[in-house]
Amino acid sequence: GQLSSTETVEIVINGETPSILLSDNFELYGAGEDPVDWKDTGKNNSFNEDPALFETKVLGNTIAFGTNSRNSNIHSHYNGEGAVTWTNYIYTGRMYITNSRGGIGVTFLSQYPDEDDVYYRLRRYKRKPNFYLAPHGTSVKGDTKTDVNPQTNKWYRFRIEVEDTATRTNIRAKVWKEGDAEPEGFQIDAYDDSSSRITSGTVGVWTMSRGVKLFDDLEVELRQ
Repeated sequence: GQLSSTETVEIVINGETPSILLSDNFELYGAGEDPVDWKDTGKNNSFNEDPALFETKVLGNTIAFGTNSRNSNIHSHYNGEGAVTWTNYIYTGRMYITNSRGGIGVTFLSQYPDEDDVYYRLRRYKRKPNFYLAPHGTSVKGDTKTDVNPQTNKWYRFRIEVEDTATRTNIRAKVWKEGDAEPEGFQIDAYDDSSSRITSGTVGVWTMSRGVKLFDDLEVELRQ
C-alpha cells in the first residue's frame, strides 16, 4: 500500500486524546503523487473534485505539496475521518512561491467542500501582496493584516491559533521568513462574533495565478 507520513488521531490513550491531529512533511512520497486523504477541488471555488491539481513536488532536498496551476481559487483540503469536527487548534507549516503574482494561502476551520462553502483563510496575492486574513462566508473584526510580503523562492513559516469561546471565534496568526526569528507576538489578532461564525472545521491549502505554489510541514495540534 501507499506509505504516508500523515498521522491522524482516532484513538484514546489512557482516557486522553493525543494532541496531534495531523502531521505531514510529505517526505515519504515521490514526486507527482497525491497524498492520502487530501481532496483537490476545481477552479472558482468549485465543489467538484479534480485530483490532478495538487501533487507532491521535489524542491532541492525536500518534497512538498503544491501546484503550478494558474486557475483561480483552487483548494486542497484534508478530509481524513472527523477532520470537519476539529476545533480549538493550532495550524502550522510553511509556504513558498516562485512568482510574485502567485496567490497562496491556507484555510482553516473549513467546512468546504463537503459540508458548506465557508472557511477562514490566511492568504496573499498580487493585488494584496501582504498576508492577511480573508474569511469566506462569514466576517471578522480586529487586526487582520500582516506586513509580510513574501519574497519569491523563499520559505515562509506560519502559525495560526483558533479558539471557540462559545460566544466568538478568536483567530491569531503570524507569518515569518524561514531562518528569521519567529515574531514574539501575533501580527493578526481577530475574532468573529457574527451569527455566521465558524467553530469547527478542517484545514487546507489555496492558490491562484502564476508560478509554483508549495506547502510543507503541515501540522494541526490541539490547543492545551
